[in-house]
Amino acid sequence: MATRLQTTIRCVKELGIDVKNYALCSYATAQAVLSRNQKQLGSVVINLGGGVSDYIAYQKGAVVHSGVLGVGGDHLTNDIVSGLKIPYAKAEQLKKTEGSVILNPAESEEVITLPGAYNFEERQIYRESLNTIMQARQAEIFEIILEDLQNVPFWADFAGTVYITGGASQVKGLVELASQVFPCQVELAHQSPFDGDQTYGSRPDLSTVLGLLHYARRRNSKFPPPKVLPGLASR
Repeated sequence: MATRLQTTIRCVKELGIDVKNYALCSYATAQAVLSRNQKQLGSVVINLGGGVSDYIAYQKGAVVHSGVLGVGGDHLTNDIVSGLKIPYAKAEQLKKTEGSVILNPAESEEVITLPGAYNFEERQIYRESLNTIMQARQAEIFEIILEDLQNVPFWADFAGTVYITGGASQVKGLVELASQVFPCQVELAHQSPFDGDQTYGSRPDLSTVLGLLHYARRRNSKFPPPKVLPGLASR
């Protein structure tokens, strides 16, 4: 792990960027979406990314557990590719625009038409087939995370909230499905307010990046750069 981190830092430095500090992804994400009060009350932040799902747990204001699962939103897309026999790009678009991780009996006979394109003939698929594939994989991700949390002592007394964020958290029905798996309150996470342009502040796929900025700002406020004596600035 140390060697991998050193290699990453060296690669960044080769781009002419100085590395002052680093932070665990899940920890950085939590800095963007959790308030001090939420950390005190108890929180689990699950960041659903493309290739991985990482998570971190707080109890009484302190980090009590973290983990990384090598499964994410890309795996839902790959399952759609395999199950429906369609190209990856169409599967990804279908997941975002039509898919849901909740099965609705009223939609069991509903059909989705995939328009034809170069090297792809028009096709029709049942919405239920799409949603069944997505639900199976997403439920598995949540169940694996829950199983890991149940093996940690703090979970027996946990009465807080599970917050979900990340690029893959924008799938329809996600909170409803998570609420069926986790025996506690589940919500979509919201980024903490920050200064400057708010254009990207509501994008869950940028939670980790925004968290790193929060982390860096706090670190700099605690450890301000040394003052330069007059006459030495140009040396």
